[in-house]
Amino acid sequence: PVRYRVGNIDPRFDANAEEVKRVAAAAEAIWEGKLGRELFVYDERRGIPINLVFDERQENAEIEENLRDDLEAKAGMNDAVAKQYDALIGEFRSLKKAYESRVRSYETKLAAYNDTVNDWNAKGGAPESEIERLEADAASLKAEQEGLEADAEKLNALVDQLNAIGAKGNTLITDYNSVVAEYNDKVAEAGEFTQGDYTGDAINVYQFNSEDELELVLAHELGHALSLDHVDGKRSIMYRLMEDQAVDDGLTPEDIAEFDAVCAQKSAPAEFLAALREKMTF
Repeated sequence: PVRYRVGNIDPRFDANAEEVKRVAAAAEAIWEGKLGRELFVYDERRGIPINLVFDERQENAEIEENLRDDLEAKAGMNDAVAKQYDALIGEFRSLKKAYESRVRSYETKLAAYNDTVNDWNAKGGAPESEIERLEADAASLKAEQEGLEADAEKLNALVDQLNAIGAKGNTLITDYNSVVAEYNDKVAEAGEFTQGDYTGDAINVYQFNSEDELELVLAHELGHALSLDHVDGKRSIMYRLMEDQAVDDGLTPEDIAEFDAVCAQKSAPAEFLAALREKMTF
């Protein structure tokens, strides 16, 4: 079996020795669980070290992750602002329609009132009973005017809110676009890079975003420690890039075929084993 141990862990990684040991055991199980063989042994004294090496790859990955979170937050804020704006514009349009209808009704009543007053004035004055009715109409018109003024203030306040939200939305859009540009630059700069490698006397891991991803990288490098090469199939543990693999999928037929091929190359010929058995005494 390949012997391994936890080596040096850069403190800038959010991981400790016990966590790395546990994840390495899970990576080991991906191979041993499917193949039913003991392929790896944890050995503090003689095992090859698993090192977490922090460099620009992990640093850029963390920057990219923060930018992605920022984009999601700003997109959510944009959605919230848009919903708030839609609600206010709906309220504004409804109030504006009702206000314009009330204005037309008020102007019609006011014109009729003024015509009545002018007619009585032309006749030399209105009788007492008519004066009381005119005073009631005037009070009603005044109340209607005050109501219209209150509605006008509400409309102006809504316009101010809409303008403020529009300005906030424009600022958010500008911020969002700048984050998108920065994110695209970082992603474009990153390109393909090595997440881990097996050097023959150590396994080095340079970048991972989650515990599952660390498990996949370790499973891949443990495969190299078994002398396995890269295989086709993007879901394979031994595919050259970490793309579509999932820890729950385990080994693919391509992984198993590569393991079987390497084992066949490393196994003693059957004829040699038979001859050896004949010479063995117990």
